[in-house]
Amino acid sequence: MGARILCPGCKQESVLKVEKKFEGLTVVGETKKCAFCGYEFTDDDIPIVEEEKSDFFNDVGKGNVCRNCVNFVVNPWVQKCIIKDEEVDALDSCDKFDRKKVGE
Repeated sequence: MGARILCPGCKQESVLKVEKKFEGLTVVGETKKCAFCGYEFTDDDIPIVEEEKSDFFNDVGKGNVCRNCVNFVVNPWVQKCIIKDEEVDALDSCDKFDRKKVGE
């Protein structure tokens, strides 16, 4: 799902649905449609009301949870606390919390 749009087809505020086009198993492009009525847009005529945004990672410093701690290490296989040397979840917390600096 994508940005909020004003659809000329159904005249409603909707969500821009992006679907990939395939030839066999190869992606050859994508189509952009209204999630409600299926009106297909070209790249030039998309009436965007509000861009898609995610603020999940923009809240460093808003809680004493592992995700905001300098001792929290993430790699593709595990999330670890380097002080405890054990697996933790991003929303865990402990008494050794040390806040990340903005931009770390």
